[in-house]
Amino acid sequence: VQYNCPEPCPELVARLEELIYQREHVLLAPYPWMEARIALTAWGRIETLPAFDAQRIERFLDAYASGPKPPEEEGAEPGSASSG
Repeated sequence: VQYNCPEPCPELVARLEELIYQREHVLLAPYPWMEARIALTAWGRIETLPAFDAQRIERFLDAYASGPKPPEEEGAEPGSASSG
């Protein structure tokens, strides 16, 4: 989970932390160069959000946080595109 805050946004970070730190294999990181406010990424998947939306974030994490293995483990060549 990446977030973009042109100005400090401790409230957004705290809300994201509350959702993701309950899960294994999920990271939170600032990404100031992206256009979206929040980006949810997983192997071959991306969803961008203009604002915090707990339901959408939870659905994405439920679907992909423990989902398909990375392409390298599925037999794809490292660095190749995954159609997921």
